[in-house]
Amino acid sequence: IMSKIGITFSVYNRLEFTIQCIKSIVENDCKHELLIVVVNNGSTDNTYEVIKKEFPDVVIINNKENMGCAISWNQGLSYCYDQKCDFLVLTQNDIIISKGVLNNSVDFLLNSDENVKIVSPVAINVPFMSNKIIEQNKLNEISEITKEKYKGSRHCNFIIYFGMMFPEVFEKCKFDEKYRKALYEDSDFYRNLAINRIPHATSIDIGLMFHRYNTTQIIANNSSIVENRVYFDKKWEDSIDKVNEGSSFLSGSVTTNITYPHDNFLFLNVEESGLHQW
Repeated sequence: IMSKIGITFSVYNRLEFTIQCIKSIVENDCKHELLIVVVNNGSTDNTYEVIKKEFPDVVIINNKENMGCAISWNQGLSYCYDQKCDFLVLTQNDIIISKGVLNNSVDFLLNSDENVKIVSPVAINVPFMSNKIIEQNKLNEISEITKEKYKGSRHCNFIIYFGMMFPEVFEKCKFDEKYRKALYEDSDFYRNLAINRIPHATSIDIGLMFHRYNTTQIIANNSSIVENRVYFDKKWEDSIDKVNEGSSFLSGSVTTNITYPHDNFLFLNVEESGLHQW
């Protein structure tokens, strides 16, 4: 059965990464209908013009200035939700996904015996400063080898860099727009998932994503870390017991089964993935 998948991310310059991100989505061999929504946060590198020329079907929401993560993520997700998408995907413009991730994510959610509502592939983190463009076919090759080697590995958590969810998750857990620019809006979202007891997971069987961490935060000259932390702590100081209760419930409702060697089970480093050979 064909479903409609709404995929959104926000951008602030770094056009070369944005183009590669979109290509990894449209060339993912997805059997479902795709709606791609880019929220342009006042980019000055011709992001709008280039995307419209190379990908005319992509919807672009133009903000006159950098509205920050929480506001722009809500903008994109709301648009996809209003278009009656069966699944919503939040990702980042410094991500590329291995082939098959979209189909595999839909299949995982539809067939989850633990009622998982939001899921992500495993991430390979590479610092923004490396400033390299990875070849898509190389990530696809690494993904197939890794999926076979560590088949069945999953963790009862997910990664904000790429998460496919049922629309009901967004209904209950919109991003708090009081967070400025970036930082802590994702931690806030995780806590809302816990309080609402929404099962989530990361699975190697879905595939891999390649992430240049810190891209947006560095480029945006983010100065909101102190303000966001103060707001975050104040907001949750009276609810931490409920958060912990929800987290404990979720840890027991989704099985963690990790076979790959790493102290952070949501990620593979470049050596473990074989990416260091690239």
